Amino acid sequence: MLTLLLSAVLLPADTVRGRVADNAGQPVAQAIVEVTDIGKSVTTGADGAFRIALAPGRYTLAVRRQGFAPAVREISVGSGQPSRALDFVLSPSAFRLEPVTVTATRQPLASASSPLPADALAGNALRRAQGVSLAHVVEALPGVRAITTGSQIGKPVIRGFSGARVLVLENGSRLEDYSWSDEDGPSVETAFVRRIEVIRGPASVLYGSDALGGVINVIPEALPDAAGGPGFIRMGFTLSAASNNVEIAPGAQVEGARGNMGWRVAAIGRHASNLHTPAGELDNTGYGAFNGDAAAEWRWPSGRAFA
Repeated sequence: MLTLLLSAVLLPADTVRGRVADNAGQPVAQAIVEVTDIGKSVTTGADGAFRIALAPGRYTLAVRRQGFAPAVREISVGSGQPSRALDFVLSPSAFRLEPVTVTATRQPLASASSPLPADALAGNALRRAQGVSLAHVVEALPGVRAITTGSQIGKPVIRGFSGARVLVLENGSRLEDYSWSDEDGPSVETAFVRRIEVIRGPASVLYGSDALGGVINVIPEALPDAAGGPGFIRMGFTLSAASNNVEIAPGAQVEGARGNMGWRVAAIGRHASNLHTPAGELDNTGYGAFNGDAAAEWRWPSGRAFA
């Protein structure tokens, strides 16, 4: 192992140069050129040019830019041999793709290169799957089911594992309050989150023994940032209802920023009676829930501090 490390350090680096352009030949600035094998990346300049130093070997280069379809190419870098310039042509694309999955490995990685199968709920798909229970929300993803006791109480099941064998994270923090009984579901409010990521399969090496079945990570919306401008406060409201069980769910959110400080306070309540069918009322299908959360963030020049 030491010999391999020394050889990697001692090998001379070669500078790989290239240019990124669109179909009309115009340069594409601020495109990300990533060496996926080692996680190294650079950004193209105003002229679309880039350069990156690599040791001899074979690499996979991926070029991404919002508004364009990604381009991938394998290259070979030889020690002492002059490298030719690489030209990438990006085609405009109307699709907005999630570029990375952040929970399947310790470093951001393209989904296609992830060693573990991972999926995510975000945007309209997340809003369509909205519900009281986290287990019912993630059930919209393939390979995920729920053990339920009633219409809105449940535990997520991944590949036959549930309870203490499925790790639930909220913004990277472990939740330990859902694995004791059938009535204890994950205490996560999904109405105000930005993205829910699910790893299907054993991830204990990265996350500990609780992750034998998989990992669910709930990622909230980023806190507002004044970005050096004047402070502000904004608020929003949400209301949903259903007629069969006389369900109503009002919610409110207030957030703001001033200077280096960003904050948010949110709350939502839900109440519903029993479901009705042509054969009569279904017992134990009504529910009530109230969730609230508050978060604040102070942005230092060297990093961030949460409260």
